[in-house]
Amino acid sequence: MRCGEMIDSQKTAGDVIQIHGAFGHNLKDVSVEIPRNKITVVTGVSGSGKSTLVFDTLLAEAKHHFFRTLSHFHRGLFQMGEKAKAHKINGLSLAISLEQAETAPSSRSTVATITNIGELLGVLWSRYGQPYCPTHHLICESSLSAGELSRRLVSRYEGRAILVLAPQAKHKLGLFRKEIYQARSLGCEHVWINGQIHCLNRQIPSFHPRKKYTVKTVVGHMMVRESATQQLSEWIMKTSSLTEGYLEIAAYDHGESLKDLFDDDMAQIGSSGDPFSLKGGCPECGFSWPDLDSRYFSQNSVGRCPECEGFGVITSSFDEGVDSHLYHHHHEICEACDGTGLNSDLDPITLMDHSLRSLYLLEIDELFEVVQSIQKHLDHHEPHQAHDFLIRELQNEISRVQMLGLGHLSLSRRILSLSHGERQRLRLSGILTEPLSGVLYILDEPSQGLHPADLQAIWANIELLRSLGNTIVIVDHDEFCWQHADHIIELGPGGGKQGGQITANFAVSEAHQHISHSLTARILDDLQYNKSPAVSVTSSAAHLGDDAEADRSEYLTFKNVNHRHLNIPHLRLKKAAVNVVTGVSGVGKTTLVMGIVAHNLRRWHGRDYQEFVPFDCTDVEGLDPYMKPIIVDRKPMGKSSVSMPATYLGCMGHIRDLYASLPAAQLGGLTRKHFSLMRDEGRCRVCQGRGYIIHKMKFLADARQPCPACGGQRFQPMVLRVLYKNHCIADLLEKSLTDVADLLSAHRQITQKIRGALSLGLGYLSFGQPSRSLSGGESQRLKLAAHLRMNPKYPQVLLIDEPTRGLHQQDVKDLMRSLKQMSASGTTMILVEHHPQVLEQSDWLVDLGHGSGRLGGQKIFEGNLKSFYEFHQRSPDTSLTARHLFD
Repeated sequence: MRCGEMIDSQKTAGDVIQIHGAFGHNLKDVSVEIPRNKITVVTGVSGSGKSTLVFDTLLAEAKHHFFRTLSHFHRGLFQMGEKAKAHKINGLSLAISLEQAETAPSSRSTVATITNIGELLGVLWSRYGQPYCPTHHLICESSLSAGELSRRLVSRYEGRAILVLAPQAKHKLGLFRKEIYQARSLGCEHVWINGQIHCLNRQIPSFHPRKKYTVKTVVGHMMVRESATQQLSEWIMKTSSLTEGYLEIAAYDHGESLKDLFDDDMAQIGSSGDPFSLKGGCPECGFSWPDLDSRYFSQNSVGRCPECEGFGVITSSFDEGVDSHLYHHHHEICEACDGTGLNSDLDPITLMDHSLRSLYLLEIDELFEVVQSIQKHLDHHEPHQAHDFLIRELQNEISRVQMLGLGHLSLSRRILSLSHGERQRLRLSGILTEPLSGVLYILDEPSQGLHPADLQAIWANIELLRSLGNTIVIVDHDEFCWQHADHIIELGPGGGKQGGQITANFAVSEAHQHISHSLTARILDDLQYNKSPAVSVTSSAAHLGDDAEADRSEYLTFKNVNHRHLNIPHLRLKKAAVNVVTGVSGVGKTTLVMGIVAHNLRRWHGRDYQEFVPFDCTDVEGLDPYMKPIIVDRKPMGKSSVSMPATYLGCMGHIRDLYASLPAAQLGGLTRKHFSLMRDEGRCRVCQGRGYIIHKMKFLADARQPCPACGGQRFQPMVLRVLYKNHCIADLLEKSLTDVADLLSAHRQITQKIRGALSLGLGYLSFGQPSRSLSGGESQRLKLAAHLRMNPKYPQVLLIDEPTRGLHQQDVKDLMRSLKQMSASGTTMILVEHHPQVLEQSDWLVDLGHGSGRLGGQKIFEGNLKSFYEFHQRSPDTSLTARHLFD
């Protein structure tokens, strides 16, 4: 323990949060103090134990303190998680956390649903929206008598067969006993349920308690003639007692079809009919809207578009696991709703001539102005001002999004189509803008995916939280966060078993006192006192030649790129080199690289140039025969109970073949199936190959116990008796990647697959370590390691979205060394990145600007770093990226 990490008994819990003896995962009995009412950044190399200390220890204990205040009933409703592995923790308070989202967002998720702006607008429209007749565009406001409405119905439907329906439930859960009883008490014999007619005299329909139903009583049916006015009037009065004056008319061209409906029990009649009401309707035709609530204005409920079911696109299936940056281009945008997912039939319900669907298509900055005009309108026309609270909440939600620079987004934008930086800020908007005090905020890499210019806006909110008396603990590696924090805690010295210790614990202003044993302190000291620019131009790009004289065959060239806000007449990417595309969040980097470039390369792979059709550009030059794209996006790693580095690197097949070929396996009749954790032939049947048993505790956290049958070795005894160099397969899975590479050095197929992980500094990982226990940085590098191949058979293009996620500066050095080696062997690397070290070591830079959304999408610069520096000297205010690199 260094530099005062021991707990000071003189300090009180009011000054610090004290963690005594944390021992979870790789932590080695760590004791540390975290100052209260300060911003503390926890950093260290990937896998050193940062997340274990902050989330699995500090946050887990705060959660359990909260759970203990709940009743036994309410505890059963929450997932408590595992208890913190520490001897004692003092000084905790209520905690709010933002962890990294490891699962891809739903295809239904939009900016409207994530921010609650959509829900608030739905309430506003259902309460204050002005309904118009969709046919005659007249205000539906005059009340009608039963006689007046029946005469209008006769005039409208004369000569047609109709059903008179009393709508009693719309897309709701329930058993609907009351509704069935009311129908029978009025002498009604049929009920309409989810498009089917049920006869109440034959059998009472049953309802599933977890399924939603639309229930309507069939009050009567007839062939409409002028003589039917009185009968219709009586039926309208009957529906009034069931639905407070609301009814629907389902019309048919031939009366014979009605006979078929009632002769056949559970006959299918399709969608609902036209709505009418005694409370008010169109003065011309009597059309009336049903009793509207916020569900009618939600794309995930009753108000969803019938053409696309609220998804905003027309497709037969949705891949929820793919992080698609061209979501709307992989599917056809629904023309019926313009991609909003809202039912266009509700457009005649307006506020100040705005339909809700039109507001979903506006940018949030424009939406704020519209909401202000609606407030003035309602202030004038609603004297009781019951709308004040609703408008104020709506403005607050919009302001939160604007404060973090996301005003360029529209409510209809699917979360799948956002860049990671935009997603990150959207998630932060609900946390960093709450004016709370006395709270412990725990954030996992808030800088992830953000340009330094974007991070400044977020940091201003973090400092505001500190000024309100809150404690902020951040897991991050960004130098900006280090510089502006109050306190630094560094873990290390290595990753995995080599980590789990506090290597430094100091105030940022005292960094110079810790430079002898802390890499973080050395970097901070250099930033504070040397004031050097983020990158050195002379050391990194001086060897590069003049861009203007370069051979055209050295580049991939995209002409007239045009998609959403992207508008780039000419784009070059250097082949067999490290290309970095940078720019502020939301400018279009990820859409360009992981969308336009990736999709064009997919179309090209394996095709003749004559068959190639460019995607969202007019032409692509420089394509090599059999050029293969490899995409490393933000799609999460497999998190199954048997997912591990051995499976992700593609080694387990060779391992199974190796053990199955041994004499002991052949004598025992064991095949490669017996050495798989996915099959019952050889894995432990008690724990299903997990190595542990989970005990469900109703009011406590789940307890894990080593499997009593296999002792945590995951395989059956007959499998464990097969040895290679005195090691069974369970022993092999317990070894580090480095040790496995040494042990199996004679097996080239296996060692080649491990080599990429070793070059990225992942040699400390256990071969069979569960994927769920890996940190974000380890997961990112492991995904990349699976694709690192030297001397590929065919030209390949490796496209990577933010490879430095979760990586300390030392990890970034290892990463760039591997990428440079791959580019030297002929692989073209295209990265979306902001990290100064990556920009410094790049061979080719593309800077996009000038802002987010409609202000961005333009190419500011392309070339090497030296040319970028010269460009900045000539135009110092043009590029935000250059300003952060060189000033």
